[in-house]
Amino acid sequence: MLIGLVPKSQIKESNEETFGSSEWVGIDYQQLVDIVLMPCLENPDLNAFAKPII
Repeated sequence: MLIGLVPKSQIKESNEETFGSSEWVGIDYQQLVDIVLMPCLENPDLNAFAKPII
């Protein structure tokens, strides 16, 4: 899966319009935090040394 991190203001109606290809999926910075980083931080198996890095 190809994921592009894009400012919300630059995400258009479709991935094709945003990236010129429908193979890419665009997410903005808030989605990165909500969908990727926060669930990682909430994982009880996460190594204590990894938390500050995330």
